[in-house]
Amino acid sequence: MAPYFIQETQLVGFEYAREELVGLLMGGTDECCVVSIVGLGGVGKTTLAKLLFDDPLVIRHFDCRSFITVS
Repeated sequence: MAPYFIQETQLVGFEYAREELVGLLMGGTDECCVVSIVGLGGVGKTTLAKLLFDDPLVIRHFDCRSFITVS
């Protein structure tokens, strides 16, 4: 549950991945697509996804957003 409550100011090293994923989410075509975040346990996938979900650019770009955790 910790990734849901971490403040953005407490994070270091997510800048490049965040910018790249925001670009993937907001660029491209109007067709539906899936962007997956994969990696070993504990590397920050959920934290990165939550950063993207709360990003002001992403919020303004999409009419509807949903955050689902799959395990």
